[in-house]
Amino acid sequence: MPDDVMELLGGLQSADGIFCVNRNQRIIHWSPSAEQILGHPAHEVLGRFCYDVLGAGTRRTTASAAPTAPSSPMPAAVD
Repeated sequence: MPDDVMELLGGLQSADGIFCVNRNQRIIHWSPSAEQILGHPAHEVLGRFCYDVLGAGTRRTTASAAPTAPSSPMPAAVD
């Protein structure tokens, strides 16, 4: 992911837990609020598959969003 995108994500101030995954469903960003809400520090989850951290249901959700993700390295939104 480009440095400017990572800088933007790092600067987000939100009470919501925000995380981003790449096309392989590996976590590439984990916000401080995600740490607090979900109880996993970023250094423990970065690079891991999101479904290993958040449960099997996450695998289906992120997999269904992957085909709509842009070809650029920008993160895809998942509802």
